[in-house]
Amino acid sequence: MSSYNTIDLDNNSRTEELLAVAAISPGYLCEKTSAGKVQAHSSTGGAHMRLFAREDSLQGDNVDTAYAADDIVSLAYIPPGNRVQSVLGLNQTAVIGSNLISGGDGTLIVADQAAELLFQNVASSTTMHTWTTIAAFDVDYDIPKGFLKAGDKLRIKARVNVIKANSTDTVALTLRLGGTTIIATAALNITDNDTGLIEAEITIRTVGASGTMVAGGTTAFGVDGTATAVVFALPSTAIDTTTADLTVDVAATASVSHADNQVALDDLSVELLRTDPTTVVLEASEAVTTTSAVSFIEGIVA
Repeated sequence: MSSYNTIDLDNNSRTEELLAVAAISPGYLCEKTSAGKVQAHSSTGGAHMRLFAREDSLQGDNVDTAYAADDIVSLAYIPPGNRVQSVLGLNQTAVIGSNLISGGDGTLIVADQAAELLFQNVASSTTMHTWTTIAAFDVDYDIPKGFLKAGDKLRIKARVNVIKANSTDTVALTLRLGGTTIIATAALNITDNDTGLIEAEITIRTVGASGTMVAGGTTAFGVDGTATAVVFALPSTAIDTTTADLTVDVAATASVSHADNQVALDDLSVELLRTDPTTVVLEASEAVTTTSAVSFIEGIVA
């Protein structure tokens, strides 16, 4: 953690003074408002002007003294390549070379720890029963064709509940993207109230009709508290990102068609991790981890 008593470490930036909309701490990434005031940068991973709040040295204040609403804030437009002491947000692990982006509250976050939630179901699927051939639950998400970019990472989590089970019949779960199997669990001799979990990260390596992806993650299926997690990896696999929408779905296969084999998809979420190089604020010059409090971090402005 850096401990300089100044924000603009090279001290050769263009400066400006504006009234604060609300409290601002030195080191915060800032933005102007339409009213000509200044506030903490408000868009996570959004565009920015490399505008940082400085310490109020004219009042004898140091970097630990925050500005209050309506205070005059000393600001610096710090150019690319210059060093700055900024503020790393909560629950972040930055290493030397980490790309930091806006956390949406004036602090910065590590680019690959910022995810956009694309989909989250709000109701369980229809209960599936009396079937054998692989069939998809009726809760899914369509990624629009042409949406994905090379380097995108999809983080998918699914939870299936076994409502009832017949005898020693088995069920297997399958996670698919655009009809391509990402992972299929082993067939499990299900019992009432078993839980199936799938957590997968899919990285889009190339896009287009001949795109490619890789994936990995964990699965667990069985009795709550005792089911064993299994790690999986999918090597480079073809994926067409442009011709049609890509459906994220979970399917199930049963060994016996019986009315007492009943399963439902309780939870499905799809997150996107994407870093636009133009929104990177700075490159970390030191390793800093935050948990219960934010911390200063030194970096090179991008």
